[in-house]
Amino acid sequence: MSLILISNQSNAQAEPMYSQYMFNMMSINPAYAGSRNAPSLTALMRNQWLDFPGAPKTSILTFDMPMQKNKLGIAFKLTDDILGVEHTTTINGAMSSRVSLSEKSTLSVGLEFGMQFYKANLLLVNPFVANDPAFSQNLNGQVPTLGTGVFYNTDKFYVGLSSPNLLKSRLAVDEVNYIRGYAMKELHLFLASGYVFDIGENVKYKPSILIKSVGGSPFQFDLNSTIWLSNILGIGASYRTEDAYVGMLELQVNSSFRIGYAYDKTISHLSQYNQGSHEIMLKMEFGSDKKGIVSPRYF
Repeated sequence: MSLILISNQSNAQAEPMYSQYMFNMMSINPAYAGSRNAPSLTALMRNQWLDFPGAPKTSILTFDMPMQKNKLGIAFKLTDDILGVEHTTTINGAMSSRVSLSEKSTLSVGLEFGMQFYKANLLLVNPFVANDPAFSQNLNGQVPTLGTGVFYNTDKFYVGLSSPNLLKSRLAVDEVNYIRGYAMKELHLFLASGYVFDIGENVKYKPSILIKSVGGSPFQFDLNSTIWLSNILGIGASYRTEDAYVGMLELQVNSSFRIGYAYDKTISHLSQYNQGSHEIMLKMEFGSDKKGIVSPRYF
């Protein structure tokens, strides 16, 4: 592989990105655990920057459910992220504490924790300098993760603030050396919000926004608009600042199963080197409580 994705310098590592975050907010906010009032299993697979050597490939599997009459939520999250010769797997557990502020509104606070396992197959790299000692052996290591968030929702509105990893950990090769290219992560903050408008008997309109902040980088905005028809078909479009335009389709196959697809058209300087990104989401819910699932079609 001639494209070197790992440098000798420490660069801030970014959290995996998803275009369909609004349908799987467990991926960005642990306080979301249990918010749908039913056990929920979601899988999301993202193949980014087609035809670009070493492009990211990310998969995430989440499961969450309410407990203690919806006063608590628990969740498990497995993330697998491949970038060039780097491979990162993260296993997290999460718990949220939920308080009903009124009949239709809930505030929750969540905490997630786990381990991140990292490896870099450096022997596959063709370095610019022959016999570069920086690429003389494969590397691997693990670090703990700790994230937190708050989430408020009614049946038609939500807002959440979260940070998926508060720890600034470095992966050590030994007591002296650290894995090159895997730096202490800068603090990531996510602010997400959305609202559902009734614009017809069988038509809903849901705008949403995600604001991402990473230390040392400018804010990035995801602006999304989705139209829902008869609570079955969702058609959406997004704009990610200085990065991509996104088209989305969501199909509620039945009361328990949903499938989603997103296509990103790159508009950054990388646009001439790739054919866009594909993302598929599968979501299964296993029943509901007597009051039903809160806003089952929208978030």
